[in-house]
Amino acid sequence: MFFNRDRDVTDNIDKIYELFLDSLEDETAILIRGIDLSFRVFKEKMADLGYTLTEVSCVRGKTIIKRNQNGFYVDETYALLSDNHYKAYGAGLELLEEYRKDFERTHRNLKKKEMIMAGNYRFKKNKLKGYENVILTLGYGSTRRDEIMEADPNHPSLEFEMAKTCYFRAKNENSDKKLIKEIMSSINTYLLPEYQLIFDDVVFIGSKKSKERKVLIDDDGIVLKRKELDNYFASKMPFVDVYLRIMAFCLEKIRTKTKENSQK
Repeated sequence: MFFNRDRDVTDNIDKIYELFLDSLEDETAILIRGIDLSFRVFKEKMADLGYTLTEVSCVRGKTIIKRNQNGFYVDETYALLSDNHYKAYGAGLELLEEYRKDFERTHRNLKKKEMIMAGNYRFKKNKLKGYENVILTLGYGSTRRDEIMEADPNHPSLEFEMAKTCYFRAKNENSDKKLIKEIMSSINTYLLPEYQLIFDDVVFIGSKKSKERKVLIDDDGIVLKRKELDNYFASKMPFVDVYLRIMAFCLEKIRTKTKENSQK
């Protein structure tokens, strides 16, 4: 074995990778080097546009493109945090569409490389074995599988589309009370059976078994801290923070209209 310490692997990772490729059968090494070359060309193209491309992501500021078992996609996790985040999300969609063939080809090539690097290779005759640790050090094998495999690899997710619809309804419609009640209905399905959201000028979280109530959203916005709120959920709700901010925004619109009407 040509190394025996993790520090050696870290400090000489490029050299070790080259030694590893040199140890493979020529046909396999040529295939991987060709994939690497194609990737570097695309990486430079993205760099010219201000993006940092890796084998699992492509990022520029708030624009985050990730890769899973289906390929590259624009990450929607933070898209609804603000108008700027949504613009960044849109920029990612535009980039992915403009360079779709490049992203698709890169994903196909990386799948081939990852399959080889997961152990589907042979060493040249008389070459020392013991290079297997390089696979995990470079982030392939089980490490890569764990990183890109998603239980639901479809993006944008259905949950995101629903949250996005509510987000723009709040901005463009005047049915604020109706939207609050619809969002509450959705959130209630994720709460523990004994709790429910209640709308009475402000939004409460209350017990079905008693008169216990805690203010969730009032004139000051979201009151109940997220860590405390989590205690009421039976299962994780996607984009719950977005829904809470939408309801707070709707409540603010209702109070503003009420104040304006009272001054007429």
